[in-house]
Amino acid sequence: MNEIFGWENFRNEIVINRSVRIKTEGKKFPTWHETIFWYSNHPEKYFFNHITEERETEEWRSIDMDGEKWDIIPKDMVKQFSPENIKYDEEGNPISRARIILGKEVLPPKGRRFPPQEVINQLEKEGKIRFSKSGKPQMLKPSKIYLTDDWTGFYGYSFNWDFPTENSEILLKRVVESTSNEGDLILDFFLGSGTTTAVARKLRRKWIGVEMGEHFYTVVLPRMKKVLFYDKSGISKEKDVKERYNPKTAGGFFKYHTIEQYEDALENIEFEKPQKTLYELTDYFVKYMLEWETKNSKTFLNLDEMKDPFNYKLKIIENYQQKIVNVDLVETFNYLIGLNASGYEVLQENGRKYVFVFGEKEGKRVAIVWRSIKDIDFEKDKEVIEAKLKEFEPDEIYINGEALVKGFRHIEPLFKSLMFEEVR
Repeated sequence: MNEIFGWENFRNEIVINRSVRIKTEGKKFPTWHETIFWYSNHPEKYFFNHITEERETEEWRSIDMDGEKWDIIPKDMVKQFSPENIKYDEEGNPISRARIILGKEVLPPKGRRFPPQEVINQLEKEGKIRFSKSGKPQMLKPSKIYLTDDWTGFYGYSFNWDFPTENSEILLKRVVESTSNEGDLILDFFLGSGTTTAVARKLRRKWIGVEMGEHFYTVVLPRMKKVLFYDKSGISKEKDVKERYNPKTAGGFFKYHTIEQYEDALENIEFEKPQKTLYELTDYFVKYMLEWETKNSKTFLNLDEMKDPFNYKLKIIENYQQKIVNVDLVETFNYLIGLNASGYEVLQENGRKYVFVFGEKEGKRVAIVWRSIKDIDFEKDKEVIEAKLKEFEPDEIYINGEALVKGFRHIEPLFKSLMFEEVR
């Protein structure tokens, strides 16, 4: 962790209670705790919200503290002190170890001291000071408790989604609330059972989760759908969460993307027809090196196939079986150029489907147009595109295939160059 984030960015080692399911582990003490390591992205400029918990019941404690000390007392209160308890410092200010508490002069125990008189006066006004039955002065503890690095007051794991390492929502609530504000983005590269994204949604954060296991479809996806519909479990029961996440405020939507795997890329490498014999005899790794012979493989983006962009297909491996799926070229291109999309519009015109994407990139208004160009009437195509773009007045226009629209940029060469720039 130090190598990745830098030792200077280490903030805390937080201890959590592992689980109620403690088993003996041979000739050693059972493992009872787990550790969270917290690193910031900068030694000084980072966000931290010191979260607190409400004290469940009123608690009183003695007001005396370690160390004897003579403190300045207000001059208008000097007459309330016994002469033997008053001294004067070098500047002539009256000082004393004693305090006037609820009208009584009280001395702290030997080796101890009381808070300044002004603090005691304020506590009296707020009704937060009293004498115990034994006559010792006490003050009411603050209603808020500041969290420390000891998080062992609850179990760090949960068992609601039949997942072996499912984190508790309470645990992730503390992590999210201490390091972000509402509207901030939470990212979990190892999503597991989806606790991070579930908690982020309930706490009104934006979120991104990354997972490669098959349990994404059996655990994470059903769980997040349930969260949008309104999930009563976990932190949903917490008072402060109910104000933000409840049956009236639940809902929304999210996208999930299946990213092409390395094995899928190999599965889609194909040779030109004259190389069929070599194709049959060559293993994947040699095929991957033969750039010219495989240049039209779909895994390297077959530009000719993009004439029908809504029907671009790839082979994938799922559960050790080959499967053919559609590729979302529209969404992929948005990510490649860094588009902040603001709207989509789908039209059925000129005997085909048109997808218009509108957004902003580097301060410029951008419009992207997708449609099949097979057997297209380009004059009619121009009318359809220009009529729709007139409403948006873009600074840049991207269109797949050929077009008669003035000043547009071809999607295909940019798509291919950006895609392989990302791969490299």
